[in-house]
Amino acid sequence: MMSMVTADLRRPLVVLVDDEPAVLSALKRSLREEPYDVVATEAPEEVLRCIDERPVHVVIADQRMVRMKGTTLLKLVERRSPSVTRMMLTGSPDTISILERVRGGIQHLVAKPWSDAELRSAIRRHLPPPREEAPLPEGCTDPFLLHLIHHPAFGDAACYGADADG
Repeated sequence: MMSMVTADLRRPLVVLVDDEPAVLSALKRSLREEPYDVVATEAPEEVLRCIDERPVHVVIADQRMVRMKGTTLLKLVERRSPSVTRMMLTGSPDTISILERVRGGIQHLVAKPWSDAELRSAIRRHLPPPREEAPLPEGCTDPFLLHLIHHPAFGDAACYGADADG
């Protein structure tokens, strides 16, 4: 089950999926001081649900999970939300063929064991640049509108109703 309780819609979101709780715990520890929200789950299908609920910027999936291969999950992520950066966590990066990587839409491989600094750097390279936070429209509490307001594809234009001409 995902821990999305404290997620702030105005911060970028990184979703981690691995069926080993110890690995998830180590990943979360590595990322706890970062300027983005981190959601962790052992269930690949929860990642897809998360993408439906709010904007996701990066998904990091383990390759070898019992319920679903990481490449399969990342392909589903790509179909559902092509703008999400897809990263593969694997204990044997040499076994993921180039063809499988391309077919799975994997943009970055993270080898186990990982370097915390390299992991943080790789994630930051795939996040949008920090921007000044636009205030929420007064009284805006609709979850769907909040999702649109903070979605990278819409940004501030959705918040203020600006048209394409500015």
